[in-house]
Amino acid sequence: MHEINTELAVKYLVEELNLKNEAELAEKLQMTKNALSMLKKRNSLGTLIEKVLTNIDANVSMDRLVYGYSSSCFRAQTLAIENQKEDELAIILENFIDSQTIMIKLKTKIQRIKGQTFFEKLSNVVSGDGERMLVLLYSFLLHLEKTNLQAGTKDLDVKFHELLAQYEFSKLNTLKYGVWIKDKDLHALIDWAKDDLDTISMSEMIMTLPETKKFIKSQLYKIDKLTIELVEKYFS
Repeated sequence: MHEINTELAVKYLVEELNLKNEAELAEKLQMTKNALSMLKKRNSLGTLIEKVLTNIDANVSMDRLVYGYSSSCFRAQTLAIENQKEDELAIILENFIDSQTIMIKLKTKIQRIKGQTFFEKLSNVVSGDGERMLVLLYSFLLHLEKTNLQAGTKDLDVKFHELLAQYEFSKLNTLKYGVWIKDKDLHALIDWAKDDLDTISMSEMIMTLPETKKFIKSQLYKIDKLTIELVEKYFS
């Protein structure tokens, strides 16, 4: 995420208003150069914006002040306009939004493994069913990384379910992650995949395996997350 930076905002104002230096900007803002320098030092963007709104009539972009003179979004927008590529940029942004929407939906489906309601989550805390399923899913994704299954594979859903059904998980292998996996956990995971994962979700999971694994770890209890990290660090 781009960090709000008063120094960049000041630089933008000097250039946008065709000024020679910050001393001229300070004069326009009706403040001393030292006061402007102090705003930069304290990163007081709110005060700077207030001064701009009060003392400068020019068409200054508040977005650029807030989000930064060197923001990648603004640079991309500027380049697109200069090169008449607005439509191309719009397609890129739409694809990005679509992919993030799919990822959010996938994460929501993973979160459901531990239940949606308070009582379902409480039940999972007591039984540990959801926790074991998440560890098993994590273990399966490690296995998935070693296969040749691609997001664009024909009949992806069929082949994905076949891989999961044929996955011969080792109880000792999952035990090193701190949990004892049961046969019923694999059946529960298979049912979850059939009920919750459509082809788009499977494709997203395959294309974003590192991010998906990271998210699964974030859903585990701290002790299990720590155990997985230790195993990966010293035994992978």
